[in-house]
Amino acid sequence: MSASDTRLEKQKARHRAPLIVLGLCLAAAALAMLFYVSYGFTEGQDPAGAERQIEVAPGGGQIDAAED
Repeated sequence: MSASDTRLEKQKARHRAPLIVLGLCLAAAALAMLFYVSYGFTEGQDPAGAERQIEVAPGGGQIDAAED
């Protein structure tokens, strides 16, 4: 059962500001996450170490990066 007098227009007016603020917070969080991820990719460093890099592939095989 629903209430007989819901005053829908009044409820819309009362909830408009909190919903806008919630949307802005979600947008800011999405932008912050995008910045964080893109910063990590752009500021990442190449592997340090020996001149010849050897990577271990899934399954235990080795990949010699110098042969590529």
